Amino acid sequence: MALNRLRQRDIQMGSPLPWDTFDAEGRLLLCQGSVVDNEEQLERLIRRGLFIDVPSPDDPAVAGIAQPPAEREGVVAFEMLDQIRTALQALLQRPVAANFSEDIVGLADRLQSACEIDADAALASAMLFRTQPYSIRQQCNTAVISEMMCRQLDWTRERRVPVVAAALTMNISMLKLQDGLYHQGTPLDDVQRAAIREHPAQSVAQLEQLGVSDLDWLNAIAQHHEALDGSGYPAALKGNDIVTQARIIAIADKYCAIIAERGYREGAPADVAVRRMLAAHGTGLDTQLTARLIREVGIFPPGTPVELNNKEIGIVVRRTLDPRHPVIRAVISAQGSSLRGFPERLTSTPAFTVRSAVDRDRLGPEFDPIPLWSPDASE
Repeated sequence: MALNRLRQRDIQMGSPLPWDTFDAEGRLLLCQGSVVDNEEQLERLIRRGLFIDVPSPDDPAVAGIAQPPAEREGVVAFEMLDQIRTALQALLQRPVAANFSEDIVGLADRLQSACEIDADAALASAMLFRTQPYSIRQQCNTAVISEMMCRQLDWTRERRVPVVAAALTMNISMLKLQDGLYHQGTPLDDVQRAAIREHPAQSVAQLEQLGVSDLDWLNAIAQHHEALDGSGYPAALKGNDIVTQARIIAIADKYCAIIAERGYREGAPADVAVRRMLAAHGTGLDTQLTARLIREVGIFPPGTPVELNNKEIGIVVRRTLDPRHPVIRAVISAQGSSLRGFPERLTSTPAFTVRSAVDRDRLGPEFDPIPLWSPDASE
């Protein structure tokens, strides 16, 4: 069976499917003639992974199916997210009221599309890539995680847009401070601490001046540092006084801050990041939403450098139904030499079982992860 991944534009809601469709493991999901009759059902299927059996690229039965094939999608997603970060940096560093809101919504829409094209690549981008200033990357990475958590809640694309837009702009009032703190390994001084506590309200005020009026967007930013136990800021809100959109961004923001490197330390692996987040903020976080984050990123999210039982170093490229056994491509041999072609390793095999996550610096400063997602990665 040769499976080709479908995208949303390949399926016409309300019309009978012209093919049998399968999940990534080849299990039948919908028979030919079945009808997908609403957006929520379609998004759930696409998020799970919906495939058709393709006998030949030239078969008339698959005419119109989106190309390039799935193996190329990761590279496309990386390119889109890099473009989004670059555009966001330009918008936030010199914000102009004219069309600002529409431009941010446009970036949110493109980010949603990148996650739809390849969610694994989007997660890998958050783990691996360090272009653009930290302040811009942190907001984009938080937006990616927030989008995925909202999709787990089966929210419509329209409902998710303000959450993504809020994540992209949550720190607009403290970009310079955030980039300065990237290199600061000492405790915050009183001025810095005050600026951080004030930034949710100041960001909202600045966005309102730029023409943002969407209350879901603004409230998510105003409350994204509040905590369910009342220990947050700036208003010390509790429980149900904090909107769900803000709770989502709060979890995504904290997680992304821990997995990201600083000028004075490496980022933490995903499993360590979750433990640190729960240890520091557990009583203030929404436990059900935190569980959705854990379910979404897994133990070893894509982009995680890992050591295998045979002492090879590899990178996670895909999640599977079993979070203990992701798809790995080996990049460094047990002897420390680069592996040609990045061979795929079946991590359910004892020799290739993941021993642990490792620091990104084990890959070397010049390592380029993008080829791992290219069509010829294993050739």
